[in-house]
Amino acid sequence: MLLTFLRHYLGAHWRFTRLEGTALTKFQDTLVRRQVAFASTHSPFYRQHWQGSDLSEWQALPTVDKRLMMANFTAFNTRGVDGDVAMERAIVAETSRDFRPTVPGTDLTVGLSTGTSGHRGMFLVSPQEQAAWAGAILARVLPGPIWRRRGWRVTLFHRATSNLYERARSRSVTLNYHDLMQPLPEAVAALNVEQPHILLGPPTLLAKLADEHRAGRLRIRPERIFSVAEVLEPQDAEQIAGAFELAALDQIYQCTEGLLAVSCPHHRLHIMEDLVVIQTEALGEGRAAPLVTDLWRTTQPIIRYRLGDVLTLAPPGRCACGSAFRVIERIEGRQDDLCYFLKENEERVPFYPDTVRRAVLLASGQILDYAVRQRQPGEACVFLELTLEANRVLVEDAVRASFTRILASYDCRPAMLTFEAQLPPRVLGAKRRRIQNESKPC
Repeated sequence: MLLTFLRHYLGAHWRFTRLEGTALTKFQDTLVRRQVAFASTHSPFYRQHWQGSDLSEWQALPTVDKRLMMANFTAFNTRGVDGDVAMERAIVAETSRDFRPTVPGTDLTVGLSTGTSGHRGMFLVSPQEQAAWAGAILARVLPGPIWRRRGWRVTLFHRATSNLYERARSRSVTLNYHDLMQPLPEAVAALNVEQPHILLGPPTLLAKLADEHRAGRLRIRPERIFSVAEVLEPQDAEQIAGAFELAALDQIYQCTEGLLAVSCPHHRLHIMEDLVVIQTEALGEGRAAPLVTDLWRTTQPIIRYRLGDVLTLAPPGRCACGSAFRVIERIEGRQDDLCYFLKENEERVPFYPDTVRRAVLLASGQILDYAVRQRQPGEACVFLELTLEANRVLVEDAVRASFTRILASYDCRPAMLTFEAQLPPRVLGAKRRRIQNESKPC
């Protein structure tokens, strides 16, 4: 695994500033053709999905999306892993908060990801793919080459840890992981001890840490801060960067489908064009929807995968950092809001979007889509789109029980939930807001 890590770390370093133009196009074309050949041989889903298509014209192959992948998960992956078995392992990990065990009978790590779209997704990665990811992400996140400084300290706040993140640990890098729902005073105390060079977390949490820094309770001076997992609004980026006296807040654009983009040292969000190919479908007014093809993963091939995101791309050209990789000017859409639930003494506890998503999506496999709207702390309206065979009463009872269990784990009383059978209308030109807080917390 060490050799895989080093090969991908060094390769990612070299390619970022040297691969461009026809050389980049040829590099991508060679790897996509290899991926297509592998998937057509080892994935029953892709073999059927591409029947009648000219595989040499990969740019025009039929697309896939999260719903299609999840509905055909067993045939989609190339290791023959049963989708129900993988989902059971992922749900056990989510509920127990122990993400170390692999899929039974394999060496594969499984993870559950909902993303900002609200759709439940699942990923499978092999140890080799984990090592490759770790090498690539560290090459793009650390301010300088790993060999120039010993003892890099990286702190990550996320809904779930994973064997994937554990691969990023090395003798040169200390990685500290914290559950997103860790009480804020505990998180501040831990950060004051860890003194990270690199801090990663959702912007809703980073904004709270910025407030703690201004108040003098958080005493860290990270060299870079990366926003992850949620849409980053410009006003939040400015506020967070200002609190920590940074020139700008950086971003990592990653999802079930791969590592898509990372901010460079000049704070421009570059597409990782040596890791993924992103084709775009024009949406008008400079906006585009991405079609993603991962160049390296073979356990769960991602080829011509349609994301629900809306992107604005910068004009092509070489960045001041030295890279010609395309730049995302903005990931469009609205940032999910915090929801607030109550302790017995009426104290309000903030719940981050991923925790609310987990309360809904772990309740039943018959939930296709959802939205949560909150007007008052302690209350929420849950909109559910269910499969045709679902018993709505039983699913709603399961969601209510799931909320009660998760809230109780944070010493909160049960929420007053109401349910709607139809999702709220989509916002024109943006993704539907899945978690919406319409109250005005002080």
